[in-house]
This record gives sequence, structure tokens and C-alpha cells, in this order.
Amino acid sequence: MENISEVFTGNRLQVYFKRTHGSIHKLLHLIEEKSPTLEKCIDSLLTELYGADSLCWENTFFTQLLFNIQALKLLQDDYGRFRSQIFKCEGICDSIYSRLEVKEEQDGL
Repeated sequence: MENISEVFTGNRLQVYFKRTHGSIHKLLHLIEEKSPTLEKCIDSLLTELYGADSLCWENTFFTQLLFNIQALKLLQDDYGRFRSQIFKCEGICDSIYSRLEVKEEQDGL
């Protein structure tokens, strides 16, 4: 059986972080709707990302993403700061995606 870090490399991780970007953006809609499931969705996203930690340990942005999503739990009562934090998380997710894209290009050479 293959090592999981060998299975989830390159393109698969890029797809994952594109999807994660969408999941982060969904949190903005949940807070706007005052959804009672907001905190559960944040926890679910954090749990998923903690599981991916071993796949992305080399990416310093990954730790930033975890910390910044965790901070969302503290900002649920402040829409402006929550919204700003969402955009920060999306930017970090984009940085991870870009770094994976560059790594894939370098590995392909």
C-alpha cells in the first residue's frame, strides 16, 4: 500500500485546497444567515485540516491557515472582523495552492 503523502501530492492537493477555499467562503454565508450550524462547520473544517497536516507539513502557510480558521470561532459576534478573517483565510488558501502549483512544476522538470 502506498504512503498517503505519496497518494495526495501535486494536483490532488491543489484540488483539495481549491475546495477548501470554497468551504471557507461558505462560512461567510453562514454568518450572514446567522446559521446555528456555523460553529459546527468551523469545527468540521478544522478537523479535516488537522487530518491533512501530515501532507502539508512543509508548507508554512498551512499552519497559518489552521490558526486563522481557529480564530473565526472567537469572532462570531463581530461580523466585520469575521468577514475580514474569512478573506485572510481565503488568501492563505490561495497561497498554499500557488505554492503547490510551483512545486508541481518544479517536480515535473
